[in-house]
Amino acid sequence: MIVLNAGETLAAVLTSSITTNQPEFSTHFIDVLADDDLPGSDKGTLSGSTEITIVGVPSLILRMVKTVFIYNKDTVAAEVSVVIAEGTTSCTICRRTLAPKATLTIDDNGINVDT
Repeated sequence: MIVLNAGETLAAVLTSSITTNQPEFSTHFIDVLADDDLPGSDKGTLSGSTEITIVGVPSLILRMVKTVFIYNKDTVAAEVSVVIAEGTTSCTICRRTLAPKATLTIDDNGINVDT
């Protein structure tokens, strides 16, 4: 699980070139409240070497990222970095090479690449 504090986002960026299809992502998270938890999710596509926010800033104090899936739709391998970003500062969580049709998964079981 990844915990985001106020002002932090989770982002992904390609560090290699694609040929035809950008990778897709799906994320699932929980905003923690004093008396309740609010589930949320997001999905979209990466965009080359541009850092893309895959989990936005928490709406309250704390956001627990439960799962991140990044699927390589391309016909060639794609190298993906996942980072926690706050303003101009970032911290790399992982950097993995995904074969065509492979999925990067970040969850309570760790960081895995499934082919």
